[in-house]
Amino acid sequence: MGMKTEGNIVTVVTCTYNRSKLIGSLYDSLLKQTDKNFKWLVIDDGSSDDTCQLIDKFIDENQIEIDYIYKTNGGKHTALNYAFENIDTELTIIVDSDDFLKPQAIETVRNDYAKILRGGVQDIGILVYLKEYPSGEVIGEAFNDDALVADGIKYIINAQVKGDKAEVFLTDALKKYRFPVFAEEKFMGETVVFIPVYREYKCFVRNDSICVCEYLNGGLTKQGRKLRIDNPLGGMQNSLQYINNDIKMKLQIKNALLFVAYSNFAKKQGKRDDFIFPNRWLYALCRVPGKLLYFLWSYKYDLKGKKYDT
Repeated sequence: MGMKTEGNIVTVVTCTYNRSKLIGSLYDSLLKQTDKNFKWLVIDDGSSDDTCQLIDKFIDENQIEIDYIYKTNGGKHTALNYAFENIDTELTIIVDSDDFLKPQAIETVRNDYAKILRGGVQDIGILVYLKEYPSGEVIGEAFNDDALVADGIKYIINAQVKGDKAEVFLTDALKKYRFPVFAEEKFMGETVVFIPVYREYKCFVRNDSICVCEYLNGGLTKQGRKLRIDNPLGGMQNSLQYINNDIKMKLQIKNALLFVAYSNFAKKQGKRDDFIFPNRWLYALCRVPGKLLYFLWSYKYDLKGKKYDT
């Protein structure tokens, strides 16, 4: 553990796996923060490179408070479950090892949170900011409003706001949920936990970028659909978050199709499917086109006859 700072209310969570050559940029960005009242929690998801030695070096430098936890490899979602058990600050932001924070990120978050507390706004569970590419271009699109307290399901999910966002969670809200863990699967979308938080709490949105992202070829985002096909139970769990009356029908239909397609991949891989789809008529409507989607992806990704080894 590195230097302890009084008054920490933010934990920066980073789940990493064999990223020792990249995580240094994130560390450097943390050193440059204009507000040092935060801690960095690193969950090492079974790295076999020199990540442990590198983090030990960072800790010995004693510049910021660092907690390091090593676990057996299980995928980012399992590492986040570990993180949720070990966060002791009011706010949590998840930053990937190949991303980094802008210098005023922590200061911006703390100032906004202080304003929310002073304003007496109730039931805020998430502060949502923009992300940008290294070029400075905003990822996706900005919000229609700034410094707005909103229903996140309506304002972000149903509005289908494009692009990844930097989400800062009230830790108590985040800790209510966990990612299910399926044997032999090592990926599950963060939506599985994030949408329930959006559903239960209001969000505060800002048109201010606090995080810089570079989507690398080996990263989870770049692997996209193929990664979800290789981990179909996680894909099914993710799709189920959208099958709810508060989600607009277009998104429900899309995710019902995805659910059916992933369930067919699960059967192909010999994985047990115990999911209960909550809307029978929607499932019946999407069963045939979802099966066709499965065949299309099998052809597109050249999966015919493939045996999976996840």
